[in-house]
Amino acid sequence: MNGDTVKKWERACSRKRRVSHCIGRLSHCIREQARSHMGAVFFFKQLFGRQCQALTRHQK
Repeated sequence: MNGDTVKKWERACSRKRRVSHCIGRLSHCIREQARSHMGAVFFFKQLFGRQCQALTRHQK
């Protein structure tokens, strides 16, 4: 490979690393958000779960 090709390859690799890093940060944010919302789901199931079960029993 000549010098020009090597420079292009090095630039492409750094861009690939940057994009990969950004995607990793985004997926980390999504995982954290999902983890923080799990408590809310548990709370609503506890709060409304009995009412929902009673309604489904009456519909059968």
